[in-house]
Amino acid sequence: MTLERDRLQAQCAEATDLDLARILTVDRSDAVEALVQEATRELERRQLTVETILNRVQVRFGAADAAYASIAQACSLISDSVPLHAVAAVSHALDETMVLQREGWGWVFHHYDGDNYGESYLIEEDERAVEVLDSFLRMQPWQPLAGDPDHIDNWETLYDQSLIKMEDPNWAEQVLRQSKLEAVFLT
Repeated sequence: MTLERDRLQAQCAEATDLDLARILTVDRSDAVEALVQEATRELERRQLTVETILNRVQVRFGAADAAYASIAQACSLISDSVPLHAVAAVSHALDETMVLQREGWGWVFHHYDGDNYGESYLIEEDERAVEVLDSFLRMQPWQPLAGDPDHIDNWETLYDQSLIKMEDPNWAEQVLRQSKLEAVFLT
């Protein structure tokens, strides 16, 4: 067993800080427990924590150049003070990006892995949007918090999902309540 531990210790000693954070977050469920323990010990030897490594995210607001921020600063982008239809891109250390788009009813989160579009999530409440972004940036499971994904790169899928919502008997009242309109008159 010592040979295996020595091999894992050497592997972790050669790993980058980011590789160790990956073992302890997104790859944890696939890693053997001995590797997880050795990665934890290696971070302790380096006097680092996973949180320290992950707490430097890249944020780009609109057409501005990207800047680095903490997770808390990135999550503060989700607020009522953000103009409607404003767009921000937030990337974590593993090159995944969440593009946030503010709408009148809430937020659209577009998930990208590198340059590849994954899916989008429609999130109505600011509190839940902050929770999703925080979990995403900390490389914790965020999809269950975000809800069902929408693939809005395909209008037919979006239309089909919209039809389901519009068939709800309370749909018109929900639209009026969320839009803060009293009535809509068609002429």
